[in-house]
Amino acid sequence: MKFILFLLLLAGGYYYYTTQMNPGASKKINSANLPTSVKALKERIDTRKITKDDVRKLGDAFYKAKNNEARQDTIKLLTYALLATNPGAFSKFKQKINNDYPEQGYLDFVSSEFPDTCNSCAGEGSGKCTKCKGTAKCMNQKCTEGRIIYKGFNDQTVNNQCPVCRGKDECSTCIGSGLSALPCKSCKGSGFKNTQATAIAKYKEAIKSL
Repeated sequence: MKFILFLLLLAGGYYYYTTQMNPGASKKINSANLPTSVKALKERIDTRKITKDDVRKLGDAFYKAKNNEARQDTIKLLTYALLATNPGAFSKFKQKINNDYPEQGYLDFVSSEFPDTCNSCAGEGSGKCTKCKGTAKCMNQKCTEGRIIYKGFNDQTVNNQCPVCRGKDECSTCIGSGLSALPCKSCKGSGFKNTQATAIAKYKEAIKSL
C-alpha cells in the first residue's frame, strides 16, 4: 500500500513539473487548436522541404489565434519551422515574441528542446554590437539617461533630450539590444548547436502527429 502511494506521489510530482514548472518540454500539440491552413502542412511532409511559406502560414495562425493555448501550440510549430529554414532570424524573432508577450513564456520550451548552446555566441545568436560593445546604451558621452544636462546662461541648468538616442538612452545602432545585426557564423544566428537538423526532425514529427 505504501509503495503504491509512493508511486502515485511520484507520478503527481512528475506531472506538476512537466505541466507547471516546464510546460513546453512535454505538452503535446492539440490539433483542435490549429486552423485548416496549418493542418494542411501535413500533406507530403515526408517528401517536401520545409519552406518559408510554412513559416508565413504558422506566423499568421499564431497572431490570429483566439486563445493562449492555441498560440502555445502554434508557436511550437512556428519555432521548429523557423529554425529549420532560417535559423539566423531566430534571435530577432525571440526578441519580438518576448517583447510582445512578456508574461506568457511562449518560448520557454526552446531551452529544454535545444539544450546545446552555441559556444561562440553564448546562445545570443550574434556577437556584441560593434558600436556600444554590448552595453546597449547611448554612446553620446554627454548623454545621461537620455538627457543632456549642462549649465547655461546665468548658471541656469539646461535639460534637453539627447539628439542621438532621442531620450531613449539606448544605442542607435543595435536599438538597445546590445547585439550585432550580423548572425553568429557558428550557429547561423540560432544560438544553438546542430539546430537545423534537430528542428527539421522535430517539425516533421509534430506535423505528422496532427
